[in-house]
Amino acid sequence: MNILDRLTIEDIDNEMDVISSNSHFIGSFIFGKFARIDGKLDGSIQSYGVLLVGEQATITADIKGETVVINGILNGNIEAQNTVIIDSKGIVTGDIYTPAIIINNGGKINGQISMSDFHHQLSTLTASA
Repeated sequence: MNILDRLTIEDIDNEMDVISSNSHFIGSFIFGKFARIDGKLDGSIQSYGVLLVGEQATITADIKGETVVINGILNGNIEAQNTVIIDSKGIVTGDIYTPAIIINNGGKINGQISMSDFHHQLSTLTASA
């Protein structure tokens, strides 16, 4: 069972971290269950849940997390334990490491995708964090 199946509307309302479309965050963004980025972020992202990158978002960062959904612009690599979803307006310029990936019609990736032996690599990364 993945984290999207476990989330309820109450979880999202009570535990969502948001970087709004009129915000620019610089630094390390670390969050728990659920986050949405609609603005700009430069730095790094560590997720212990679901990260949603909205249509208006422009991110320059490497992302390490459980489930990552991209519908904006990401310049950086993604390491996801569970799933990466590139939605119809998502653009990723960087490499993706994940056991599962979904690329919806219109989504773009400029980089490499690796799906082999990734669980071991990521578990080592999250254990040291």
